[in-house]
Amino acid sequence: MLKKIVFILLLVSSYLEFNAQCVPGSPPLPTVVVDSVSVLPNGDIIICWQASNVPDILEYDIIMFDPITLADLTIATIPAGGATCYTIPSGSANNFFDTEVREYGVRVKDNCGNASLNGDNYHNTILLEYGVNICAASINFTWNPYDDFNSGTNVLYELFVSQDAAPFISTGTTNNTNITYTGVVQGSNYQFYIRAIENNGAGPITSSTNIVGISANFFLKDPSFLYLYTATVEAPTQIDVKFYVDTFADAKVYNIQRKQKITDAFVTVGSVSAFKGMNPFIVFNDYDVDAEETSYYYQIEMVNLCNQTKIISNIGKTIFLEAYNDKLELTNTLTWSAYEGWLGNVTTYEIYRSIGGIWETTPLVTVPALVGENTYIDDVSTTLEGDGEFCYKIVGVEGGAAHPGALPPARSSSNDVCVEHVPLIYIPNAFDPLSTFNSVFRPVLTFADPLSYEMIIFDRWGQKVFETNDINEGWNGAFNNKGEFQAVGSYVYSIKFKSAPGKDFAYRGLVTLIR
Repeated sequence: MLKKIVFILLLVSSYLEFNAQCVPGSPPLPTVVVDSVSVLPNGDIIICWQASNVPDILEYDIIMFDPITLADLTIATIPAGGATCYTIPSGSANNFFDTEVREYGVRVKDNCGNASLNGDNYHNTILLEYGVNICAASINFTWNPYDDFNSGTNVLYELFVSQDAAPFISTGTTNNTNITYTGVVQGSNYQFYIRAIENNGAGPITSSTNIVGISANFFLKDPSFLYLYTATVEAPTQIDVKFYVDTFADAKVYNIQRKQKITDAFVTVGSVSAFKGMNPFIVFNDYDVDAEETSYYYQIEMVNLCNQTKIISNIGKTIFLEAYNDKLELTNTLTWSAYEGWLGNVTTYEIYRSIGGIWETTPLVTVPALVGENTYIDDVSTTLEGDGEFCYKIVGVEGGAAHPGALPPARSSSNDVCVEHVPLIYIPNAFDPLSTFNSVFRPVLTFADPLSYEMIIFDRWGQKVFETNDINEGWNGAFNNKGEFQAVGSYVYSIKFKSAPGKDFAYRGLVTLIR
């Protein structure tokens, strides 16, 4: 019995000795020094603190402040003597790493039930957020400040980036809570985070934000091509500009630009608005031109939704044709400027001609293309029909080339140009009504095709013996071509006609009737 009493006394003595360093109901224990709260790459939140030197320490409580209820919630208890870091797993009820900022702290307890105060050592997480500037191809990052370092608020923030799964690298620092990342590559995949470093970057303590992933597929899509297919003259005051566009690009408008001289600056003369589902082949009619006086240069400018010029097409230059006639040689000389701007270059020029206002359906001739000015001489000395007016146009033909949209080789027409030859008339001085080859007196007109015609024959006494308004009708020597044959001798003719351009011609002379 005595031994049992002694044993109980020893236990009580041991308990009293163990608790001799703490007293229940003592003032709050010293606050635990928290080094940092940080987000790990996998989304876990880790809080680390310095071991407390409180006597008779029992445990550490991990505290989270609830901004809704304003309560300090104990989310975990860590026995003393072990680790001084605690991880809050991603996806757990107390982890808000990528949705909101939360404050976490550590409370120490001793064996007597005494504890440090809540809230004295709270550290907040840093929430990284971003906005995209599609026009500048940049990303603007913002975050809440980390002002809980024990060393003070002199914090340096460093931005880290990983592009297309490459290792993270530092890409900039700031003392502010915002930074802009520029030079985003369209189509790349990025990850970013911010690291807060105490002592203006000297450390050693740091805190990191959540990692944000960004796929750069929402930026404006640039065009892959913009091709000026051809510029062709349709009328003296109309040039059609045809071009092919990349409809997958984020275009706002296509500006048609023009100039006359190579040294001039391009000026916008019209525009075509882009829209979803538009035809990639566009034809613009430029009516503010004088194609009979000069050639024109054209190019197309694509402006995107941010009002930025993203691409300018190749330059196309129209064909300008000039012509002059040689009235003695009865030739027409054509000169024209080369078409410029095709992928396949110009291989040939087709020359088309009209006589008396009627265009020939096939080319007069096809000539190989020369660099610079081209020339062709048309001999019209054997061309008797028509009114003396010859009109021409040139059609340039492109060689083979791989075009966007598999477009066929292009063609471009020049302006029309006309020259006139004055009517030529041959009037015989004699005829024999009984002859096989020269039995009718009829003048031969070349380059005439008159609007009006009159031929009158008078005898030596001034009596009219024949009259016609038909250029194809001649005098057969009889009175009005059906009466008595007139006597051998000289007769006076009077020939008048008005040419197609409206010019009057008159001829008077003698013709001898013989047998």
